[in-house]
Amino acid sequence: MAPLAICAIVLLPTQWLAAVAAILFLTGLWEWLKLSGIDDSLPRTVLLMLNLLLMVLMVWASAGSMVLFQIASLVGVAWWLLALLWLRFFTFGADHGNGQARALKLAAGTLAVLPAWAALVLLHASPDKGNLWLLTSLTMVWAADSGAYFAGRAFGKRKLAPRVSPNKTIEGLLGGLLAGVAVACAFGWLAGLTLAHVPQLVLVSALAVLASMT
Repeated sequence: MAPLAICAIVLLPTQWLAAVAAILFLTGLWEWLKLSGIDDSLPRTVLLMLNLLLMVLMVWASAGSMVLFQIASLVGVAWWLLALLWLRFFTFGADHGNGQARALKLAAGTLAVLPAWAALVLLHASPDKGNLWLLTSLTMVWAADSGAYFAGRAFGKRKLAPRVSPNKTIEGLLGGLLAGVAVACAFGWLAGLTLAHVPQLVLVSALAVLASMT
């Protein structure tokens, strides 16, 4: 899958990449709806089509401008900050019989998928080698995820968040951060960035690790 993803990012125009990414993101949303307790395929299909309609409307209303995609991306950032509070009250989110919890999980699917898709399209559409910056961002997440897995397997002892994800460890978190920073610095060096950009690269790497472990 990784070679296909890389080829799509590098070779496809943004319009086609947006279409391919929409299919993948909506597939993930379908699975999320199943995990949220929507067992009947008809309601899942309706919710899926509503999200597809939102994507189509964003493309149609943009008319060459990326403002809507920027707004959606910022909404996604705000949502993930709020999601950290949700993890604080994990028992509420884990209650499948609670109507409020189920409604929140349904909204969470849209708030996770739609802004992520918008950010992907926005980054790829950037006139300054947007496809390469998107590839860099995804590579950082892949590296952080792999680094966290192998570091956790080899050195993991202290649990990171046992109630949320019992297998995640602090050692895995540090391994993911190290791998993410290494990839960020490598791409930064290739892009001609200087040492002054290192704090920014570390921050982006930390966010990549957070994304891979939530």
